[in-house]
Amino acid sequence: MDTPNCAVLGLKKAASKEFDPSFAGSYKAIYYQKTGAATGMGNVETGTPSLGNATFSITGAGQVTVQDPQGTILVQATLTPVADAAYLVGAGELQDPCNGLFTFRVSTANSQQDVFVTFMDRAVLFSSFKATLPWSSGNTYDYPYGVGLK
Repeated sequence: MDTPNCAVLGLKKAASKEFDPSFAGSYKAIYYQKTGAATGMGNVETGTPSLGNATFSITGAGQVTVQDPQGTILVQATLTPVADAAYLVGAGELQDPCNGLFTFRVSTANSQQDVFVTFMDRAVLFSSFKATLPWSSGNTYDYPYGVGLK
């Protein structure tokens, strides 16, 4: 569903919160990205938009490696079921464990990035939000979201 302020996707819930090893493999991804984003008056967002390509390699244990077209590793992490992500507010008390939705967090001294990943047939859907730390009004943020095909 597309709205003036966002898009909403509805996906079939997985039978289990655990990563299904049948989703392991290599995915060619395309994504939309905005860097240096900030929201101003009237909910108008500024920043630099771009499109990009990446390769997602996912092992049977849910280890993710994302590389740009030149082979540079952009991120490596292990998928965690959202229901088990204690750093998400209230994740342990979720009414619905969001089976099939996974996350990981990448933190540095200067930033925090939360990534969300789900699968549908031979596709991976992903989104990310990265903010400068410490967070304060006026800080910029970055986000990519996209899809990869196996």
